[in-house]
Parts: sequence; C-alpha cells; structure tokens
Amino acid sequence: MKQELLIKLLEDEGGYVNHKDDNGGSTKYGVTQAVAKQVLGKDAKDITWDEAIQVAENQYWEPLQLDSILSITGSELTFKLLTIGFNMGTSKAGKFLQRVLNALTKDNLVVDGIIGTNTINSLQGY
Repeated sequence: MKQELLIKLLEDEGGYVNHKDDNGGSTKYGVTQAVAKQVLGKDAKDITWDEAIQVAENQYWEPLQLDSILSITGSELTFKLLTIGFNMGTSKAGKFLQRVLNALTKDNLVVDGIIGTNTINSLQGY
C-alpha cells in the first residue's frame, strides 16, 4: 500500500512545471527546486521518477511515521497527511494531526509537529 500511495501522490503532482505563481518555483512530480538541490544535488527538471519516489519516501513518508499511521488507520488519513506534508511541510502535517487528536482525546499532546511515540499512541488509543 505504501508504494501505491507514493505513486498516487506523484501522479497527482504531475510532471515538470515552472508556473510563475507557484511559490515552490519549478517542480517535477511535486519535488521543488529547493528540495531537489538540497537532497539530490540537481535541478528539479532533471530528477527521475525513481528519485522523486525516494524523496517522497525519505523526506515526507518516514518523518511523518506513515508506516505506523497506515497500520493504525488505513490509507485515507495516511494519504491526507502525506499530501499535506508534501505540499505544506511535515511539521504542519504533524501539527494538524496533533491538534485533531487533542480535540478528540484527553491526551494533551505537545503540538510540535513531530510525530513520535506520544502521537502514535494517542492515535492508536483513539
């Protein structure tokens, strides 16, 4: 399921785009120029599909602990968090989840955007 969600994310993002109104600048498969340079050392327009999958997995899936979230909740919430993380940053995605869990539980999570043991345990307990 993980690979299917990563593929869906990149397919939704599309190929190379350099739209003047996009704050991310040029992107390919949704990977911004800044991320392509920082992580892969190349321009976004030159990245391959496999490199984009690698970026999505290493920079977004793993920091968001999406393997754990997928096993607890299934694909719908997992994909929403992956999409938010990819487009707005993993910290925002983590904070969204923590705020929702605080509203739904009595766990009183620290809203720091880091999905760790406490966040996962709260989600599992919900």
